[in-house]
Parts: sequence; C-alpha cells; structure tokens
Amino acid sequence: MEYKKILIALSLVASGTYALAEKSEDNIKGSIDIKNVSKASYASLAKITLEEAVKKAQARSSGKVMSSHLEKEDGYLVYAVNIINADKKVTEILVDAGNGEILGIEKEDGKND
Repeated sequence: MEYKKILIALSLVASGTYALAEKSEDNIKGSIDIKNVSKASYASLAKITLEEAVKKAQARSSGKVMSSHLEKEDGYLVYAVNIINADKKVTEILVDAGNGEILGIEKEDGKND
C-alpha cells in the first residue's frame, strides 16, 4: 500500500513539473520570429489585433486589464496582457501575436503556470 502512495506522489510531482516547464515564459516559442526586426515593425507583423489578444487573455484570467502591448519575448512577437484580479494580484499573460495561442502565464508571486 505504501508503495502505491509513493508512486502516485511521484507521478503528481512529475506531471506538475512537466506542465510548469511547458508553460513557463522561460522557454516560449512563438509563431513570429523577430530576432532581427526593429521595434517599429512590430505592429505591421502582428496577425491578430490587440483586442483579440486581450480577449484570449481574459478567457484565461478573470479581472481587469491594467495594460497590454506588443513586445519581444525570447525573440518572438507577443502581446503582454497584465490583468489584476479581485485579490489585487497581477497576472501577465503572453499571447502569440501570430496565432493567438497563450504562450505563458506569470503570476505576481513569480510562479509560472
């Protein structure tokens, strides 16, 4: 019986670690490579609008949007959307500017989802 508990615990830890690494901002891979692109060109390269990116972010985190903008993250073009929730905690959500995919979520406490 103790053996089963250990296996279950190890499985939960392993799956949680994998999910965290998969969504971490530290290793995002977007659809628009901007490693050698000037900041002035960002808006013309985006394939989704800021409004679309904000809607995608709001679907993942409830609260009020504090700010949103285009930026370079790990060499890819993303929208960074900052949302504050009822507990006054801020969540930054990175939305791929090419396809609208959520690339990363970072909570105010520094933990990535």
